[in-house]
Amino acid sequence: MDVANPEDPAVVMLLDLDYFKTINDTQGHNVGDQLLIQVAQRLVDTLHDDDVAARLGGDEFAIIVHPIKDANHIDKVARKILNAISQPFLINGLELQISTSLGMACLPKDGNSSETLLKHADLAMYQAKEMGRNQYRSFTESLHDQLQTYLQFSREMPKALEADHFCLLYQPQVDLSTGSIVSVEALIRWEHSELGLVSPNEFIPVAEETGFIVTLGRWVFATACEMIHRLNSRTETPIRIAINLSSRQFRDPGLLDMVRDIIEEYQVDPGWIEVEITESLLMQDISSAIETLTELQALGLTIAIDDFGIGYSSFNYLKTLPINVLKVDREFIKDIPNHQDDMEITAAIISMAHRLNLTVVAEGIETDVQRRFLEEQRCNVGQGYLFSRPVTYENLVSLLEVPGATQESAKGSIIPVIKES
Repeated sequence: MDVANPEDPAVVMLLDLDYFKTINDTQGHNVGDQLLIQVAQRLVDTLHDDDVAARLGGDEFAIIVHPIKDANHIDKVARKILNAISQPFLINGLELQISTSLGMACLPKDGNSSETLLKHADLAMYQAKEMGRNQYRSFTESLHDQLQTYLQFSREMPKALEADHFCLLYQPQVDLSTGSIVSVEALIRWEHSELGLVSPNEFIPVAEETGFIVTLGRWVFATACEMIHRLNSRTETPIRIAINLSSRQFRDPGLLDMVRDIIEEYQVDPGWIEVEITESLLMQDISSAIETLTELQALGLTIAIDDFGIGYSSFNYLKTLPINVLKVDREFIKDIPNHQDDMEITAAIISMAHRLNLTVVAEGIETDVQRRFLEEQRCNVGQGYLFSRPVTYENLVSLLEVPGATQESAKGSIIPVIKES
C-alpha cells in the first residue's frame, strides 16, 4: 500500500471487526461475506473523497486519512467510524450488531514506510482490543517498547521451556469457616536469565498471540498434575489444584485429548483438578464454550469462572453454564470496607452464586477486616496475601504439614492463617 507524501502529515488506520469469527461460525460464511461488504460500504460513506480505504484480508481494513485538517480531525474520523460500524446491520432479514477496534499511526512521526506504519497501527489496534474493544488508540513509543519485548519474548520462550526456565508457584486457597487449605492455584513464572522472575502478565499475552501458549499450557497442566499427585500422596486429606486456561488454549481442538492424556499419565484423580476460565473468554462464543465445559465436566474436572464481575457483570447466563465455582475478582475486594458499593456488589454475587449452588472463592484478601466481611456473607473460600503469597512446592509442603507455619519456615513468603476464637 502506498503512503502519502512524507512531507505532508497523514494517518494510517488499521481496524478489524470484534468477534467477526463468531458471526462467521454461527451464521455461516455467506452472512459473514455480506457483512464485510456492508462494512466496506459504511467505511466509504464515512470517509472523504481524498481518503483511501482497503480491505487487507479477512475482517481487517486499512485507511489512509490525508490531508490532516486540524488537531481534532483524526479523533473525529475515528469516532465516526466506530459509530458507523456499531449501528445494526440487516442481512437476509437478520439483524446483526458488531463493533470494531481501531489503531492509528501518524506519518511522518510514527514512520515513513507502509510496512512501519501498518506495524505501528497494528500495535495500537491490539491495545484498543485489550482495553475493551469498540474504541481507538494511537501508536506511542511505549507501544514500540512493547514490540521489542514481544519480539524478544517470542524468540526466547521456546528455548526457555526447553531449558527448564519456567516454574510453577502455588497460592493456597483457604476454607473461610475452618481456616484449612482446601486447594491451591498454580501460577506460572519465568526465571529469565537477565530480567529475573518475569510475571505472566508480561509474557502470557505474547505466548497467546504467537500460539506458543498451547505448548506452554500443556507444560503447565502436566507439571501441576505431577505436583498434585506427589502432594496428595503425602497428605491425609487431598486438596485440589486450580489451573488457568487462556483463550487460545480453551479454543484449541486438542484440549480434551491433552487433558485426558495427562490425567492418565500422572494417574491423577480428575476431582483434584479445577480449570479456571475468565468471564470474557466465555462470552466470545457462548455455545461453543458450553460444549467444551460440559465435556471437561464429564471428565470429572471442576469448572471455575475467574475474574467474575469485571467483564459483563451479568448473572443471566450463569444458570446456563456448566460451572461449579465462581471467583469474585480482587477489584471488588481491595477497597472493602472503605467502598460501600463494592461491599454490596460482592454480597450480591455471593448470594446469587449460592442460589445457583456454586462455591464462591474471593481473590485478593489482604486484611482480616475483609476476611470477616466475606465470612459474614458466607463466602466459601478465600485467597490472598492475608493467608499466603504464592510459594514453591517445598514451602507448600511445609505449610501443609506444619500447622501455623511461620514466615521464617517458608523463607518469608508465608503469612500465617489466623483464626479468631
